[in-house]
Amino acid sequence: MHRVYDKQFHYGHLIDQFYKIETKFDSLLFFYNNREKIVSLFNYDVVIIVELSHLFDQIAYQIQECANYYDKYIIDILYRKAESYLAFMEGLDYYDQFLLIHNLIYDDIVMIWRHSLTNFRERCINDFHQQKSLQYPITTALLSMHDETLIPFFYDIALLPDVDSAISAIVGLSLYRNKFANWEKLYTGEKDYDAMVAIVSSTNINEYNLCAYNQNKYMLFLYCRWAEMFNAKKGDILGLMNITLHTLPENHILFTRTVEIIEHILCTLKNHEFNHFNDNDIDELIMIFNSLPPEKVDGIIRFWGIPKSNFIHTLQQTINKKQIRLDNCSNIATLLCTTEFE
Repeated sequence: MHRVYDKQFHYGHLIDQFYKIETKFDSLLFFYNNREKIVSLFNYDVVIIVELSHLFDQIAYQIQECANYYDKYIIDILYRKAESYLAFMEGLDYYDQFLLIHNLIYDDIVMIWRHSLTNFRERCINDFHQQKSLQYPITTALLSMHDETLIPFFYDIALLPDVDSAISAIVGLSLYRNKFANWEKLYTGEKDYDAMVAIVSSTNINEYNLCAYNQNKYMLFLYCRWAEMFNAKKGDILGLMNITLHTLPENHILFTRTVEIIEHILCTLKNHEFNHFNDNDIDELIMIFNSLPPEKVDGIIRFWGIPKSNFIHTLQQTINKKQIRLDNCSNIATLLCTTEFE
């Protein structure tokens, strides 16, 4: 996790200018036009940059497609998101005061997670019960705080029927495995789920070989969750991500969450890591990309500091060497075809 800067940030008092603009739509236009300044503050954390990128894309769509007629509800949502980033840029004291008068939103939770802002611990716990849509990301933020007093809270979450949050809470309990005694209470009667609980209760996941996974969808998701939270090496978990995507039904909430996890993990891929991938790694990456939504693939490649021509050349080499057959509608086939015409 990242340390928080204690100094006051000065970026031309962007938030003051933002609030002085008459309409929210024009304020968002101002926010978008200053995106390079905003990104420059957060460029130490790829996950925050990913979320900012999504926000800029949404604002760009509103500017380009809806300038004459736009949905006020959507503009309000985007405006509130922009406020959070600008408030954080003003410094932690300002941000603390800002959140005293505003409800937490997803983007706030991401910043609390990425900076392990323990002063928001109780706020997160309270909002967990009040905002159901934030339960999964709030669990993520609390996992970053490494506080064994959270054991009772993680236990309560693990008993909930929402499997994405429940398994995330089990990851939290696994951090204090020897101090938690109610593992059997987490059994649901479903064979695969109970097998996951049994393994976690008896195994130090931190020392577990992530490649030694099985076909149990709950175990696969739990390992992906662990890899996201505790920075497993990308090359070590490509196979895990691939088999998880191909094991989980696309209409399952765990599939949706796994796509989010993979986006976060792969966006942090560095040039030197990619250069050390062997043919099997590239093969796994091709299958992962073909299972992700196309927009996620485009976003991930954008975040890589890898020349696109080098990336395409590496893909083509592996495809030819391993004689990989691509569906004409696959993401990789589309990427190769698009590149030929650029």
